Amino acid sequence: MTVIAMNVGRGDFLFHRGSYERVGVQWKEDKRDGNGFAPVDLSKWKIELELSCASFGNMEVVYRAQGAGYSCGAAVVVIPADAFTGDSFKIYSNGEWRIFGTSPHGQKELLGWGHYQIV
Repeated sequence: MTVIAMNVGRGDFLFHRGSYERVGVQWKEDKRDGNGFAPVDLSKWKIELELSCASFGNMEVVYRAQGAGYSCGAAVVVIPADAFTGDSFKIYSNGEWRIFGTSPHGQKELLGWGHYQIV
């Protein structure tokens, strides 16, 4: 799992067609209480991964998957081995990924993003 120390982390991934893949990020915040950074509890949040690619100049979402959030601040999405075996992924073999978290109150946050390539 890539560790990124920025406001919204960016990491680039190489996905292997026909392989089980796992994408995750960890959200920590400075609570400004003198104890430094602490994980944000994501255990009740809805986690979603989106893969997008350019289609005639516009970014189009070509894959979505649900994940799980944890009290340690981790947001993890598992991609099954058969996810990228369709013909469309011969065309949409690279682009951008994003992991979003939606709180129980409906607040949507971008937790991480980057570029991907499927080989």
